Amino acid sequence: MKQIQLNNKNITLVLTAHVSKQSVLDVQETIQRIQPDCICIELDDKRLESINNPKDLSSMKLIDVIKEKKVAMVVVNYILANYQKKMAEHMDSGVGDEMREGIKQASSLNVFLQPIDRDIQTTFSRIWHSLSFFEKANLVVSFITMMFDDQELNEEELLQMKQEDILNEALKDITNEFPTVARILVTERDQYMAQKIKEAPGNTVVAIIGAAHANGILHHLQQSDIALNDLEVIPKSSILSKTVKYLLPILLLALIFFTSGIDKVGSWLFIAAVAAAIGALLMFAHPITVLVSFLTAPISTLSPILSVGWFAGLSEAHFRAPTVSDFNSLNDDARSIKKALKNNILRTLLIMLVTSSLSALVTIFFTVDAIKNFFF
Repeated sequence: MKQIQLNNKNITLVLTAHVSKQSVLDVQETIQRIQPDCICIELDDKRLESINNPKDLSSMKLIDVIKEKKVAMVVVNYILANYQKKMAEHMDSGVGDEMREGIKQASSLNVFLQPIDRDIQTTFSRIWHSLSFFEKANLVVSFITMMFDDQELNEEELLQMKQEDILNEALKDITNEFPTVARILVTERDQYMAQKIKEAPGNTVVAIIGAAHANGILHHLQQSDIALNDLEVIPKSSILSKTVKYLLPILLLALIFFTSGIDKVGSWLFIAAVAAAIGALLMFAHPITVLVSFLTAPISTLSPILSVGWFAGLSEAHFRAPTVSDFNSLNDDARSIKKALKNNILRTLLIMLVTSSLSALVTIFFTVDAIKNFFF
């Protein structure tokens, strides 16, 4: 527990491990003793709503997620939620029980409840838009590895988990490799939560936070105020980035055409189409999805926006819509490629990944070949 006097506000930080019974007891005892005017919790509005009004995951329509191009966000959220659930199986408390206790105490004492964390979708969007193409590719591989990782934790790791923010722990290796991820995921959230605590109503405030955020929040509480809006803006692609994105396919098409002729261009587009179709077949896609992959790969190859995986995903989600059973077995099926290919959700995601990847590999091969012909 940490206490700080800030102007006319008495702030008490309850440091929790997110997965410890002792943290729940600490929250209960501190609130009962202090009787605050406001209780702050390390959740955003949407996560608070999901705790108060839990929804069945099966209500999510995969085809809408693909149409809105939110697949990456949903996959990341799922992987992290799955990781947290897996960790909770080894702990003496459910993930987030200390936050639930804070919610319960706020209701019991009839005091203001203030979620202080930034919207997790905003956090992930800021991370994604701040990474380079190769960093994004590397990050995707890291997340896929996490998804299929079934390694058991040893006693020392379990003890460490009880003392850390489980979200930070889940992404520890990734944040070590990607400083940008660490800055946005940890430092920015520390700033955001500190400012929300400052702005919390009442003179006596209890804030329930993960222990890993304590030093950062304490530091920023004593700094000048910041504009929360600045930490909620999703970075836009630069003009140079947009220009390159649109010009690259044109330049590539011109390079292959002028170095090898129209026949080579035709071969490139045809082989990309075949590769995408083979990828769909390997993932046991619906026959029409295989056809869609073949027909749309040439379009996707020349488009800076449309992806063959996007078309293939829409087709598969339409002809093989996820069932309640698919959602219920998601965690178990994600641990095995064989099982994943029988799950409509996971198979659709794999089809999107494989068709796009194989088509891209063909493009890379022809690009390298065209560059060799140009210089030699």
